[in-house]
Amino acid sequence: MDGTTILQKPVDPIGEVVKFIDDLQSLKGFQGRVLKHAVGFSRLYRSKLTKMQMILALGNGLLVCAQPFTTSFATGGWIKNVPRPRTYISTTEPLDHMYTPAFRVDSRFESYFKPTMITDKQGELHEDILNSGLLRNATVSATAVARAV
Repeated sequence: MDGTTILQKPVDPIGEVVKFIDDLQSLKGFQGRVLKHAVGFSRLYRSKLTKMQMILALGNGLLVCAQPFTTSFATGGWIKNVPRPRTYISTTEPLDHMYTPAFRVDSRFESYFKPTMITDKQGELHEDILNSGLLRNATVSATAVARAV
């Protein structure tokens, strides 16, 4: 997940949360303020900073405002096959072209691509995690750290 996908049920209504994430990703309504701040900053510090310092100081804000264009060729109009709009909800999020395999994989490797289940339907640790030995190793590490302290 990329950090902006909703993985758990939010307290607020899902529609409001999705709109908030979408607006936050694009800084919708704030690009003008960022641009105004950048112009004021450059006027104030143009005689005090070198060109490289000015580029570094202003570049981040401009990249954040241009986020849709800097992170995806599809949003800039370069790729005409634009996917469905994002839902930001993990179970309904559309997959993009990065998830299309470059070559066919034999069916005998199917188990390698199954998701790792962490919890079961009751919210308890899944049997695969309990039997994997991960918890046994984690306990040993935690005990070793506790002894060292």
